[in-house]
Amino acid sequence: MKTIGLIGGMTYHTTLVYYEKINKKVQERLGGFHSAKCLMYSFDFDEVKKLQDQKKWDLLSKEIIFQGKTLQDAGADYLVLCSNTIHKVSKPLTDYLRIPLIHIIDAVGESLVEKRVLKVLLLGTRYTVLDSFYQEGLKKYGIEVVIPTLSYVNKIHDLIFKELSENIINDESKMMVIGLIESYGLQGVTGVILGCTELSLLINDEDVSLNVFDSLNIHIEKIVETII
Repeated sequence: MKTIGLIGGMTYHTTLVYYEKINKKVQERLGGFHSAKCLMYSFDFDEVKKLQDQKKWDLLSKEIIFQGKTLQDAGADYLVLCSNTIHKVSKPLTDYLRIPLIHIIDAVGESLVEKRVLKVLLLGTRYTVLDSFYQEGLKKYGIEVVIPTLSYVNKIHDLIFKELSENIINDESKMMVIGLIESYGLQGVTGVILGCTELSLLINDEDVSLNVFDSLNIHIEKIVETII
C-alpha cells in the first residue's frame, strides 16, 4: 500500500470525514486490521480564510506548496488536498512537487463521464464557482458546467461559511439548496456537483431528482483506488 499525504483543516470537519472514510474503505477492501498509511498537515482554517478573503492566493499557494513538500519529504507517495476551493492553487503545487496530486476535479470528471452526465450544475464557494479552474478542469471531459445566478452563489457561499463550516445543519437552508437544484433540472441539467466538500454534510442522493456528484465521496473513492 502507498502512503497518502493529506493537506486538511479546510475545514477540520471535512478532514475528519476524509480520514475516517479513507480508512474505512481500505479496511473494507483489504479486510483484517488494514487501514490507510497516512501523513497529514492540518491548517488553522481561520488563517486560510483570511488569505482567501484578502485574495492573497499567491501567499496561500506558497503555504500549500511548503506543506506539500513537507509531506513529500516525510514519505508520502501521493498528495491530497481535502478541499475543492484550495484546488485553485493546485497547478503551482503540481509544478513544484515530484509526487502526484490525486486531483478532485479529475475524479469528478471521470465519474460524470461514467454516468454520461454532460451538463451539470456546480455548487460551491464563491471562490470555486466564480473562478474558471473547475470549468476548465472539466472541459477536457466534455462537460458543460452551469453556475447559479450571483445571488444564489452568494447565498450558498454564506451557507458554507456561516453554517456548514461550523457544523450547523439548517433545514431551511437545505430546502433552499434543494429548490435551487430542482429548478435547474427543469432547464435540462441532469446532474449537480457538490463542489464544496462541506455541502456533502447537507445534501445527498435521496434529496433531489438529479444525479448528485458528491465531490468528497468521489474523491475518497479515487484516493483508495490509487493507494491500494
